[in-house]
Amino acid sequence: NSYQQTKYEAELLVQAQAKKFPIVIFRPPFIISPNSSGGKVNFLSILISLVAKGHLPCVTGSEKSTMDLVKADDAAKIIVRLLLKEKLSYITYHITNGATALDIGTFHKMIEVKMGKHIPVEYCGNIESFSKRVNEISKERPEVLEVYKKAESFLLEPAYPKIFDNHHTLTEIGSLRLGENP
Repeated sequence: NSYQQTKYEAELLVQAQAKKFPIVIFRPPFIISPNSSGGKVNFLSILISLVAKGHLPCVTGSEKSTMDLVKADDAAKIIVRLLLKEKLSYITYHITNGATALDIGTFHKMIEVKMGKHIPVEYCGNIESFSKRVNEISKERPEVLEVYKKAESFLLEPAYPKIFDNHHTLTEIGSLRLGENP
């Protein structure tokens, strides 16, 4: 999408200046934090609510597709630990769970346990299949189309299987993992 494209282009511009300035690039996935007492909600609570209410009857990817979520506290601690080092070995660090990222099937089961009920979700694979299925569903349930439009930026992620290599990050901080899975 255009957001990811502009991030990529900006990163190229920053990397081009790496010989002139001390530069470090951090690439986090979805960063989540607990709900604040002020009533603000985060990405994760919105997603759980949408799934639990049946507003997302189909999702991209498969049960095994990963959804890399990192707690804000864990991401902040890692970034600070890296920035406090005298010298870093690399320019770019993936602040991700890597191979231990949560898969969507497990996430779905966690939502069902939290809500105490079965929540039907169809895994639609690639974006073309997903789009076709959303169009079919929206004919029967037009209200879900608006939900899909608003949630598009994060709903398409599982269609692109990836595991970011967080080896450099873990090596630099001397750890086997970033923190806990949310």
